[in-house]
Amino acid sequence: MVCLVVTAYPGSMTTNWGSNTQESVPQWQQPDFADPTPTLSGEVLLPGERFSPAPSAATTEAHRLRRLRSLLIPLVVVIGLIAGLWWQTILVAILVNVVVRRRLWQLKAEQIAAQARQAHPRTNPTDLR
Repeated sequence: MVCLVVTAYPGSMTTNWGSNTQESVPQWQQPDFADPTPTLSGEVLLPGERFSPAPSAATTEAHRLRRLRSLLIPLVVVIGLIAGLWWQTILVAILVNVVVRRRLWQLKAEQIAAQARQAHPRTNPTDLR
């Protein structure tokens, strides 16, 4: 009966048959600190500089409106079961849904316009051409 035991370590593979295969693995070396100019890659942020914008009031409002819209149907069912006012509750829910959807569209349009203004700023704001 032949038993094969393989033990793998980075850089070597050993079996119980006695064959030993050595692979050349790159070794880490201490960098030379005599070079005074370090190489930088990527974006460098200055101290105190913001790297991401804080959430604005418009995004917070949009988040709340989306949450209200997602909870609207469960609220209609609960109010309809408790009060028994199905038609009135459904009509109010439809109106609230229309108003909330329109406000979300308006916020999205304002966000797209703000992004367009940031991407293409005017050099002379008094020139309206």
